[in-house]
Amino acid sequence: MHRLRRWLAVASCLGTLGVLAPALGGPSTPPADQVAFGDVFRYQGVPMLWIEPDSGRIVDANEAAALLYGRSVVEPRQQHFQNINLLSERRVAEERQPDTLAQTQRKELWLLAAVMALGAVVAVLITAALGLRRRAQWATAQWQQAQQALKMREASLQHLARSAHGMQLALQGAGLGSWDWDLRLDRLQLDPPALQVLGHSVATLPTLNMTRWLDLIAPADRSLFEHAWARHLSGQQPLLECELRLRHRDGHEVPALLRGQVVARGDDGTPWRVAGILADLSTLHEYQRAASLAEQVFRYTHEAVLVTDAQGCIVRVNDAFGRLTGYAPDEVLGRNPLLLASGRHDRAFFAAMWNALQTQGHWSGEIWNRRRDGALMANWMTISVMRDPRGEVQGYVGVFHDITQRKQTEAELQRTALTDALTGLGNRVLLHDRLQQAMARTARHGACLAVVMLDLDGFKAINDTHGHAAGDRLLIALAQRLRALVREVDTVVRLGGDEFVLLLPDLIRPQDAEPLLQRILQAMAQPVDDAAGALQVSASVGVTYYPQEPPVDADTLLHQADEAMYWAKRSGRNRYAAWTPALANNGGTSSAASAGANHQP
Repeated sequence: MHRLRRWLAVASCLGTLGVLAPALGGPSTPPADQVAFGDVFRYQGVPMLWIEPDSGRIVDANEAAALLYGRSVVEPRQQHFQNINLLSERRVAEERQPDTLAQTQRKELWLLAAVMALGAVVAVLITAALGLRRRAQWATAQWQQAQQALKMREASLQHLARSAHGMQLALQGAGLGSWDWDLRLDRLQLDPPALQVLGHSVATLPTLNMTRWLDLIAPADRSLFEHAWARHLSGQQPLLECELRLRHRDGHEVPALLRGQVVARGDDGTPWRVAGILADLSTLHEYQRAASLAEQVFRYTHEAVLVTDAQGCIVRVNDAFGRLTGYAPDEVLGRNPLLLASGRHDRAFFAAMWNALQTQGHWSGEIWNRRRDGALMANWMTISVMRDPRGEVQGYVGVFHDITQRKQTEAELQRTALTDALTGLGNRVLLHDRLQQAMARTARHGACLAVVMLDLDGFKAINDTHGHAAGDRLLIALAQRLRALVREVDTVVRLGGDEFVLLLPDLIRPQDAEPLLQRILQAMAQPVDDAAGALQVSASVGVTYYPQEPPVDADTLLHQADEAMYWAKRSGRNRYAAWTPALANNGGTSSAASAGANHQP
């Protein structure tokens, strides 16, 4: 009897589940999640079975039931409750019917016979009160709701985990670290990227408190942090944000941005937790310093700077641009730089400029521009192409300065170097340059060039009688007459003293020069009114022509013209003579050159 009572006590608890299971009418598998009902089933010391209501199949057994009945007997989804119950199937079915006597009479105990692990048959007492079934139904509904909530919570946690992981990756990708401050424990934790800003790791700086955190802040910035911290915790500022200089592990200061906000509060509104990000501003400050330096260079340079977009429209100019061109920024923004065009450059000039920009990325050279007031100015300009990292053209930047004064100085120096100081005519240097050009031009176009040598007759007497000043005034007057007689393509130079040379290019034939030679003789013989009185001289002129056979050089042409001029002087002056080979072979005798000589009566 003592053994029977023992098994009855145990079996009574087991039987409770045996009756509860049909009453549940719920899922055919027990809950696998850690909820209260599942814990009771799994870890209870009383043997319990989970039985499928309709079929009586054993779905699951707790550890106590496995020890009592044997593991092979109660293996889930392999055994049937009928296998361990000696009641007939008819009796079991009757007991499971809604109108069974046990339910109608509110029967609480059934006495059954059951097979144990070693094959022994023992009596089993089963409790089956109607109220217990209703409580089981309520427990089932609660469990189902808990299971659904648990599934939703797990899904939410998984989503949050994915979001947190994505946020962590985003922060790392942006070079940002994160921090979390538990105010109740006064414990500040920095993640690895935030620790890296300070040159630390979890091993060298595991946690911080307010005192240690303030020690990391540069002394001059501590009050800034404390002020921002207090204003945020008190609700005066919705966001904690301040730039600080933090002490790096190696001792130098790191500019950093601290940003965060309260993320948890107590029931009374007291902040419990603050979290945020920490950003290293070192690179940003370097960019800012570089940008500031570039801006200062742009603003304060004395060279004019204009920037255009890829379409060539002006997007920015500096102050020097306004001083140089006379245009205010709002007068040029959005316009094309052609508003400065002087009209002195042809299409070929600009074609070469754009070709250099496209092939080399830059162009430099002299260019004439026009100011707002219409005045011309010479500029030295450098234009560069601006490209993005992909090589796409983003715009153009032009830098230029005024070289008008320099050009004028150069022109004056050149004029001085190439002109006669007294008369303003060309000098010997200009003569040689122009003669070479004229000979090359004549060879290209198949024309004729006349080289004329002129020497004044009686000029020495003017100097001796009226003085050198009067002689200089006479030379200036005669030079002006010569300049007035010739064409624009012709060149008149003074070699020195009273000698002049004229270059007459683009003649169709030699005889075309003769009318001009006659006019020259007449102009030179006309008196010049002067303070010293009427000054009068005449001229002896020699001329030679190019090209010749055999070919001759520039010096030879000048020598020939000089020989012809001296022949004209020896022949009576106030006349011109043309050089011929016969004149050179006979030493300038009248019989040798008479055929080429003419005179002005």
